[in-house]
Amino acid sequence: MPRSRIFFIAYHTYDEISAYLRNLTTVYSTISKFVPSIGTSIQGRAIYGVTITGTATGTKKKIFISGGQHAREWVAPATTLYIIERLVTLYSTDTTVRGILDNVQIFFTPLVNVDGYVWSWGGTANRLWRKNRRLNTGGSYGVDLNRNWNDHWGGEGSSGTPTSDTYRGTGPFSEPESAALSSYLTANGPFNGAIDYHSYSQLILRPYGWSSTLPPNDALAKTVGDTIRARILAVNNVAYTSQAAWQLYYTTGSAQDWYYGQAKVPLAFTIELRDTGTYGFQLPAAQIKPTGAENWAGFVYFAQAVISST
Repeated sequence: MPRSRIFFIAYHTYDEISAYLRNLTTVYSTISKFVPSIGTSIQGRAIYGVTITGTATGTKKKIFISGGQHAREWVAPATTLYIIERLVTLYSTDTTVRGILDNVQIFFTPLVNVDGYVWSWGGTANRLWRKNRRLNTGGSYGVDLNRNWNDHWGGEGSSGTPTSDTYRGTGPFSEPESAALSSYLTANGPFNGAIDYHSYSQLILRPYGWSSTLPPNDALAKTVGDTIRARILAVNNVAYTSQAAWQLYYTTGSAQDWYYGQAKVPLAFTIELRDTGTYGFQLPAAQIKPTGAENWAGFVYFAQAVISST
């Protein structure tokens, strides 16, 4: 049995996460599979994944979960791992989880920005690194992967300056990490729901980030986002805000807008995890479990909403 509960008392390195997922999916091999690589990073590291579904046969809906596009947001991959652990360990005993997994197939890429994440473990000077590790013209490093997607790429909320934290790259999908993720999603779609986990600010963001125009299904997305908020609040009384992404600030070239606009995922969200600024990107490890628990509750509802949606 994996040391599942112990695992979440600390943050873990790229290699430790890989080993944990390999072990977990070996133990729960009837419902989960480790994907050694969906593609490689600019520095040649594998971007690994996990797929989970129940033993029931028949047509199933699909959910895509990504985390860790920004290196410094350590609680985002930790939360995706928490959700993975809950799904596989509860499937045999929890009727709610069984009802979810027997009706959906879930694809996880818990750590997208693998090079940036490894770099952020390199000491105090690197801890707040955000971008990937591309060597740019001029000698600076990094492209913001969440400004590199091919949906309204190059617009407001991104930068053409390589030294900027929101540098969008030389073109849409110029980065192997975002390109790999989009190709993986396209190859395994169509998907019915998607969440991209980030930190911090405690927000549940729905499309669009690039425009204040309401998407065709905004009423449904708002209901789902508001209910995710309520389910999160009920666990630890921690308040998240449900809103359209542009209401935080305009973004272009984001994964969420690509999921919704290009991959045609009807329910696509970005969730910004704890906290609201006390610790920011350096959220203490003691908050991994409570952050995971409240977002597990939100995820359970989200998955049920995907199943029940047409």
